[in-house]
Amino acid sequence: MTEKITTTLFILFLILVPVAGVSAQSVAKGMSANGATGLNSTPTARIGWEQAKLGIDLGYKYTGASHIPMISVSFLRVAEAGLAADIQPGAAGAPVSVDFLLTGKYQFFKSGNAALAGGGNLQFINGAIAGQVYLASTNDGQFFEWPANTTIVIGTTFPDFFNNYPIDFSMGFEVSLWPSVFMDLVHLLVDFANYSYSTSPAGTISTARGILNAGIRIDPIKGSGFRFSIDLAGTDLLDASRGFMIGASFGFAPL
Repeated sequence: MTEKITTTLFILFLILVPVAGVSAQSVAKGMSANGATGLNSTPTARIGWEQAKLGIDLGYKYTGASHIPMISVSFLRVAEAGLAADIQPGAAGAPVSVDFLLTGKYQFFKSGNAALAGGGNLQFINGAIAGQVYLASTNDGQFFEWPANTTIVIGTTFPDFFNNYPIDFSMGFEVSLWPSVFMDLVHLLVDFANYSYSTSPAGTISTARGILNAGIRIDPIKGSGFRFSIDLAGTDLLDASRGFMIGASFGFAPL
């Protein structure tokens, strides 16, 4: 397992290095598995609607083991808050489990191609409450002249922090694939994290190890006040618990 993680980190490092410090066009924005603006399971330092005073995104994810409808509201160009319901049907007649995830993010720095944000989430799971706080850094750039961005996230999860002081870490990469061919509509998303979208996810469990997720985001609508995207991803690709996640989101900016 350690060898797999080391290899993955090295590959991602080689990918991330050429991107830093180069100007770029915009890349697609979408909702991560818990509803925050981000990649597959990694939040970015971007806000859903940075050019509008108010923006609303509605989304849905399906993992084969859970249904996750979600809503996110962006406001004042620097903050967002969201709610997701993780609906996990019980097996063999067991009752359906519904966990609620509240997310929030504040972008406190943005200059040129770089952005920094602080965020977190509250998770209401089986009568218990868990949570996460994090700092995220996202930098736009180019990968062989393709628009791209990289994200680094570091944080911790509560209440585990008071017991064994865990460090949550993830890094992600997004690139527009052959933009001259696909008209900047198809984006590759790759992220590596030692945490999942929830402390009690259906399927992929990342306790004490890392998970690699990769997929594509199709962004067919690019308007000033509307957007729509489709996500197709493989989850935990380096382990036997590998699975998939599909989803879609629609957003609009009334102000």
